[in-house]
Amino acid sequence: MVVVMVVVVVLLLLLLVVVVLLLMVVMMVLVVVESPQIRLHGGWSQSKKRTEVKRSAVGGQKSRWMRANESQLEVKSVGVEI
Repeated sequence: MVVVMVVVVVLLLLLLVVVVLLLMVVMMVLVVVESPQIRLHGGWSQSKKRTEVKRSAVGGQKSRWMRANESQLEVKSVGVEI
């Protein structure tokens, strides 16, 4: 009985790890896509800042490149609105 409980707990932990990894992959894809609808969402901006902080700690060039792309996209969107 104890062995069965240990196996169930280990399987649940593995499932949790897989779900977290999938969420990280989805977040990275959404950051790369950067559609305007996502940018308007309130909670997204905070999580995006957190990923940018992680990214700058890992590789500063990537975050600088992302910021440059963001500023270009914002200029384009302002031009469209006018």
